[in-house]
Amino acid sequence: MSLHNNKHPKVLVALWGMLLVASTQSCLCAPPLSANETHAVLGIVTNFILDDGPQSKVKKTGQTKSYDEFGNEVTDGSVKDDGYYRKGIAPHYTRDDTKEVVIDHVTGLMWQDDADAATVTKPWLTTSYYNACVNGTNPLLFPCYNTYGDTAATYCNNLTLGGYTDWRLPTLKELESIVNYGRVAPAIDENYFHNITSGVYWSIGTGTSAKYAWSVDFYSGGTVDYKKDGSRQIRCVR
Repeated sequence: MSLHNNKHPKVLVALWGMLLVASTQSCLCAPPLSANETHAVLGIVTNFILDDGPQSKVKKTGQTKSYDEFGNEVTDGSVKDDGYYRKGIAPHYTRDDTKEVVIDHVTGLMWQDDADAATVTKPWLTTSYYNACVNGTNPLLFPCYNTYGDTAATYCNNLTLGGYTDWRLPTLKELESIVNYGRVAPAIDENYFHNITSGVYWSIGTGTSAKYAWSVDFYSGGTVDYKKDGSRQIRCVR
């Protein structure tokens, strides 16, 4: 993905500088970032820089019906929601059965779609780091964000699939981009994603507090933040 964007040039320089320091500096609070962790941070930085830019591509949500506040279908056009407007770019996926990946041609992202994507569950934080996070007096303490150990982020960073090794845990917006809001159980396009479940999938984003992380429930497509010690499902991206 290109970083050629003039919307946030100063932010880009600042974040890049912080990344370089974090990846090279040693201290007692945290070890240097590995190559995979640096890649994951770059994914977050890239999403921040390109967020809402003029070149952003917004996909159709998949919703084709309109509903009132009570959940009743409305067909007279009096409710103006996604089911009424149906705006955006039509989703365009292809699946590589040999590599077990799905390519999203609108966002340019490649998604894991092997058997693990429907079966593997991991916590966001290990139990020890989660307990250290909860018991800490400072919500910004390193344990709240330390994904070392048997965690969802580490699983993606260590994943080799389709001949690629640069997988990472997706951001919340990336995960939401493959939701089909015109479906439930599962809320995803089954024509291309074959290893699917109606479960809850982790994103890399911290939620409403340091001990929570954002996830997407692929039963309905809703976003929920769960405690980081809970085991949720994983679909890695690159």
